[in-house]
Amino acid sequence: MNSEAEKKLALPGSSYEVVAKILHAYALCGDTPANLDTVAAKAAMDKTLVSRNNGFLVSLELLTEGKSKTLTPDGKKLAVAIGNNLEEDAAVEWRRIFLSAPAAKSVVDMLKVQKEIPATALPGKIGATLGQPGSSATTTGVNSLIEILTKAGVIHEQDGKYRLVSQPGEPEPAKAANAVSTALAQPNPAEA
Repeated sequence: MNSEAEKKLALPGSSYEVVAKILHAYALCGDTPANLDTVAAKAAMDKTLVSRNNGFLVSLELLTEGKSKTLTPDGKKLAVAIGNNLEEDAAVEWRRIFLSAPAAKSVVDMLKVQKEIPATALPGKIGATLGQPGSSATTTGVNSLIEILTKAGVIHEQDGKYRLVSQPGEPEPAKAANAVSTALAQPNPAEA
């Protein structure tokens, strides 16, 4: 693929439900590279919908590049969870993918820096972070991305503001500060 510096997250072209159906359709194709017509037939949707979302799936390294595509190992795990209606497993896979995909790094970093973002401002911040122009396609893509990030537990909306959720095993920022303060206040057993 491209070098790390060139990797950029492509926005989905449809809703979360459409993206999920496309992933499931690719899973039904097995390990054989599938073209747009094959995937569209399995998903029972127009091939333009599949095409519109392939860039997003490739940018997250869920699909291989090329005219005919197959799921990557990460794509298979996610597609199987989606296909079997294992919502928690799908959320865990989406979260792992977003937090580790080089293409998603700019969005995750922006969320870390901003700490909390009003719900009304988040779409614009994501669009700006990705260098996307304001258009109906960008709005659809950003809203779908927000839905996926929310379902995956990467972000959480509370009181009209979105926040990046701490990773499992990672303390909340306030708790981390308290833990550091407590640790500093404790005498070192080696010194006692």
